[in-house]
Amino acid sequence: MRDNRRSDDRLEELMKAALTSNMEPDEEVNRRILRKWKENLAMRKQKRKTLQIAVAAVACVMLTGVTVGATVRYMNAAEAADAMGNEEIAEAFRGEDAVSVGEVQEWGDYRVTLLGITTGEKLIHSDLSEDFTPDSTYAAVTIERLDGTAMPSTSDDAYGEMSFFVSPLIQGLTPWQYNIASMNGGYSDIVDNGILYRIIECDDVMMFADRTIYLCVSNTTFYENAAYNYDEATGLISQNAGYDGMNLLFTLPFDASRADSAAAEAYLRALEESWSADSADDESMEEETPDMAAAEAEADQILEAVSEGKKEEAVNGANLLDTETLALSDGHYEYDYRTSDEDGESDGICYFYPEDFVNGFDAMICYNFDNEGAVKGLTIMLVQDNGDNTAVLEVWEKEITAQQ
Repeated sequence: MRDNRRSDDRLEELMKAALTSNMEPDEEVNRRILRKWKENLAMRKQKRKTLQIAVAAVACVMLTGVTVGATVRYMNAAEAADAMGNEEIAEAFRGEDAVSVGEVQEWGDYRVTLLGITTGEKLIHSDLSEDFTPDSTYAAVTIERLDGTAMPSTSDDAYGEMSFFVSPLIQGLTPWQYNIASMNGGYSDIVDNGILYRIIECDDVMMFADRTIYLCVSNTTFYENAAYNYDEATGLISQNAGYDGMNLLFTLPFDASRADSAAAEAYLRALEESWSADSADDESMEEETPDMAAAEAEADQILEAVSEGKKEEAVNGANLLDTETLALSDGHYEYDYRTSDEDGESDGICYFYPEDFVNGFDAMICYNFDNEGAVKGLTIMLVQDNGDNTAVLEVWEKEITAQQ
């Protein structure tokens, strides 16, 4: 059962745990970082697909004639971006601002290679895709197992059980507060020849090039305070030698002359103001939505009925808006949706995974708000497995009142 409300709660618990320290940021900042990371991560992670890429290999025949091996050819950053289907990012990695690195670090059973970094500021196409932001920093890494065992495909269950957090960190900025999670970040993954390729993006950090800029890689979901040391006096970040998990730390080779202190100051001011503004919105929403408890209770009842296979009970009193047959692809069912309300139209993609189905059903529930911030109803996306790699999706809408 995939409940986006409950998933958000779990993410919030993990994020708060990751942000906990002796010098933790304000609760309002935590909330802002959490929301930004969840939104950006959902947009990018849900688009991951398994790509079968033909990569040349050089055959090595032993003189004995009894053993044949293969030397894997690694993709470079541009090729990885091409494989992910983003031509603009690939072009950025081929551009004059791109820096090929190739630094390798190891921890435990893993080897991590920083392929390269780049920005998109020199690209001026008028037809840039929605997935490309010119004023961003992009970094590409590979993650592989030292013993040659293949990393799981992005469509495998085992892939979802792995966690890697890859993020730029900036000297002088508290790393638990300023990282990919808060800086409009996200990532895309593919696995080819058993090697995981990840391209991350976030707000452009080139403006801080006169400081030391790092790239951390850990086997965690969010930034882990215990993995790294932060020196308040110098602003320098280092590995915590006493930490048991992965805590690799690369230094990004930016040209210090590219720094822009005025832009950096303006960026930080705008980022911090956005945290304050969103926190005020959160407080306002909490005050203006007394019916949230009723909506929560109703959603819980619906999900409980779905988990018991009681479809009629789950949608009792709701209006059917749409029905669609979905085909299983890349290990999941995919539904493109579009909604409209007082604020205009919005669209997105929902993913449903067979392993989440209970009694043949899965569901996702979204809240609908009026323009005063009160919950006016629920949108119920109900999926029923047909048993033949297809499923029927029904979209229902139910009004909510505080008296329920």
